[in-house]
Amino acid sequence: MNPAVSVVLPVHNRADVLPRAISSVIEQSLENWELIVVDDCSTDRSAEIALSFHDERIRLVGLSVNRGGNAARNAGIREAGTPLIAFLDSDDAYLPQKLERIVAHFDNRRDLDLLVDSFIKIQQDTFIPANIELIRRHPEYLDQAEYRPGLGYALRLSLWRKLKKGDPAGLLKDIGDLKRAFGSRKTLSLLSAALRPRPRLG
Repeated sequence: MNPAVSVVLPVHNRADVLPRAISSVIEQSLENWELIVVDDCSTDRSAEIALSFHDERIRLVGLSVNRGGNAARNAGIREAGTPLIAFLDSDDAYLPQKLERIVAHFDNRRDLDLLVDSFIKIQQDTFIPANIELIRRHPEYLDQAEYRPGLGYALRLSLWRKLKKGDPAGLLKDIGDLKRAFGSRKTLSLLSAALRPRPRLG
């Protein structure tokens, strides 16, 4: 069976989390994929772990010099056997229907060249600190728009979970973290947007 999509997974010294990433591809509802694990000159057991998954759909590409994530991705693209390419970081995991939905979307939209989808960032069951850290690394996320979907989803989910659990201390901590990171005015704007009903799509 020819693969419908090539998944490129760069890795450098991530032996502790790599099994989760690879397993999330193996557990996809879509079965005709290929996974290209690009080992960016790891010094741990990353390459060994990738080879331990005895699945003919998985290939390991080893780089002799550590060149960074983008170079590793490009190496994976060159090895890909399909024109449709998906990326997966070694510390991430796919939801089970990820590839099936992507392939179907491209099949239905032959004019489509690129698809940028969303993600859920989770850290120790607390959504806010992880997303604050993301925006500290990429401040343009807040500069480009008042309310970015990634932080918005995390904020909405965290607030409602705290309210449902009857955890006012946790709720106040989230708000305090936001105020320290972005200031009172921006935090008020984010809270207002998070509490508004989500628009219906389609």
